[in-house]
Amino acid sequence: MRLIDEQYTRCPFYGSRRITQWLVRRGHEVNRKRVEYIRSQQVRQAEQASEVTLAAYRLGGVPLMDYLDAQRRYRDTMRVYNQALYDERTSRFALAAAIGKGETQ
Repeated sequence: MRLIDEQYTRCPFYGSRRITQWLVRRGHEVNRKRVEYIRSQQVRQAEQASEVTLAAYRLGGVPLMDYLDAQRRYRDTMRVYNQALYDERTSRFALAAAIGKGETQ
């Protein structure tokens, strides 16, 4: 928060996107990329594993516990994804508050 305040004091014309880019260039984590990665990789893989395990269960190839484990992993992945969405939105609101603007895009 202190870095954002200092940068905005130096460059009050910076919007939230430029502040975000400035933070990324300095090696700070920005939650938007984390959300995109979780959605594109982890959620997709968990969905596929659940679907494959369900099909195998229906054909009698795997026990019910394997399917239930796949469902649990999927729900855990969705929990992580939802937490990342929450963190990203919280960061966005904090950034907007730090630069004195309304909600950022």
